Amino acid sequence: MYSSALVFTPITSIARKQFSDRIPDYLYWHPAVGESWSSLLQTLEAHSAVVRTVAFSPDGKLLASASGDKTVKLWDAGSGAALQIIEVDAIVQNLSFSDDGTSLMIDRGLLHIALVSLSAVPSRRNIPRSIFVKEQWVEQGLENVLWLPSDCRPRFTAVRGTVAALGHASGRVSILEIAM
Repeated sequence: MYSSALVFTPITSIARKQFSDRIPDYLYWHPAVGESWSSLLQTLEAHSAVVRTVAFSPDGKLLASASGDKTVKLWDAGSGAALQIIEVDAIVQNLSFSDDGTSLMIDRGLLHIALVSLSAVPSRRNIPRSIFVKEQWVEQGLENVLWLPSDCRPRFTAVRGTVAALGHASGRVSILEIAM
């Protein structure tokens, strides 16, 4: 039974070369296979638009991807399993993990991620009070704190702590700080 799997191994692989005489004669059809093993480890497919940026967590166990579909997705880097989808209402261009791996810094601010292990999830009061710009709202922690009228909604955003720079289609740049 295992020898029938040899037809799926690359032509120049050590296993196929060594055991080619054991490929069963009753297999008339052989699939098209590559010349050698690919360096590609896995392919993760779930975004519906172009992936703009990716980042590994500090421990290398998580992978985050951001796409033109206005989502950030978290993946188990070892298995490729999708762990979380975060709707961000914006196309994210820059993405990085915090040093402790509990949040993601994106163009629009800090995203807190739900971790698989309940013991690793920060308590609500331990979540940093940084701000996040989400389409029509500026959020602080987990609450909407400032509504942005349509003429003040940014095309591009940069956030650092409690200060946000908003780039507008008009060419104007607004800088605001939310006091803690």
